[in-house]
Amino acid sequence: MKAQDELGHGQGIVVANPIPIQQQWDPKEHDRVLAIAFEAAKKAGVTGKAVTPFLLGFIVEESGGKSLEVNLDLARNNVRVAGEIAKAWAAIS
Repeated sequence: MKAQDELGHGQGIVVANPIPIQQQWDPKEHDRVLAIAFEAAKKAGVTGKAVTPFLLGFIVEESGGKSLEVNLDLARNNVRVAGEIAKAWAAIS
């Protein structure tokens, strides 16, 4: 980050932070629920920008809240990593 900052381009950095294995949703269950959600959207005639909210809501219901729990875990982990990066950056700046 420091080297990039010194270049003066003003660009951002992408940080990949996968959710810990123990917090992940079983991939087979995820794929099963996602397929059902896509089919439900198709049957309901949902298109365009309405697809994503429809899928998210449907998946939360179909998963019994598991998808929401996993997304919240992901957000909390991202906040933790962002804090660690900010603290480290402040220490060297």
